[in-house]
Amino acid sequence: MKTIAIDPGAGAIKLVSEDGAVELPSIVAANGAEHVSAIAGLQTSTPPGKVVTPGGTFLVGMNAHQWGQPLENLDPDRFTGTPEMEALLCAAMTLLYKQVDEIYDEVKVVVGLPLDVLTGEEALSNAQAVKDWVTGPHDWEVDGVPYTTAIKSAKVTSQPSGALFDWLLDHDGHYIPENNVIFSKKEVGIIAIGMNSLELLGTENKVITQRFTVGRSVGVRRMLEIINHDELYSRGEMDAKLRLGDLDYSNALPIWSSEVSDAINKTWTNWKRFSRIIAVGGGAVLLRDMLTRKFKDRLWMPPDPVLSIALGLWKVSLR
Repeated sequence: MKTIAIDPGAGAIKLVSEDGAVELPSIVAANGAEHVSAIAGLQTSTPPGKVVTPGGTFLVGMNAHQWGQPLENLDPDRFTGTPEMEALLCAAMTLLYKQVDEIYDEVKVVVGLPLDVLTGEEALSNAQAVKDWVTGPHDWEVDGVPYTTAIKSAKVTSQPSGALFDWLLDHDGHYIPENNVIFSKKEVGIIAIGMNSLELLGTENKVITQRFTVGRSVGVRRMLEIINHDELYSRGEMDAKLRLGDLDYSNALPIWSSEVSDAINKTWTNWKRFSRIIAVGGGAVLLRDMLTRKFKDRLWMPPDPVLSIALGLWKVSLR
């Protein structure tokens, strides 16, 4: 039975299995409008994927918000199985199956969740709700083609822990000796900067340091809000422009960079105690220069910071 690691990020959902990996922007729209086929002298964009699930019909992908009514639920309850989250998961599994040229009839999954979902009085109930939603049969259609997969079991952990194990383990799930020495005897800090949040996690001698572990709402979305101050575009439209290189963020980047640095300093009042600082996520790519200046040789960024969390979750599933 195959294992799929799932990082259901607010910017993109990422899946990793032993056969391959995919990233799908978390841009979803309701499919409720009639679409114009052609107007003389004008072009029409390529339609987004059409996903049909028991919860409804949705458009998913980069230009979904050009074709349908944007759905942008960033509340923690989306991880417990909202219809648009189900559509994203099914669309991402379809991409994976097409990439590896195989449909997994039965799978096990490990899911990485933001820290704010896994902390507080509702942490246990949130984790159980995610397991209840994910586990079981999933039936859907993408562009008229039917698919079905049964998820037989699900484990839930934090997204920053995925980044930690991407650094700590090799591709066979074995400890990298020099990294394991640091993890076992010293302090390590993990920074995950996604669309919605900045996640910080600290460890010492393999144990989580609670006061150094927190989530803050200063992810990439904050930079997009600075640019989109008149709210002329949906978050998905802004994200698509960013991914396509059509967004000038030169003025907003320094402001956002300062906000992220300040948020780090408030939680990690003396980050020099960390022997290694791991930085992942699409936001870490945008802030690479700031993070490098700040942490210098303590900083480690993986070859693919965006897929790192899902890849680390998959690595640890091998153990």
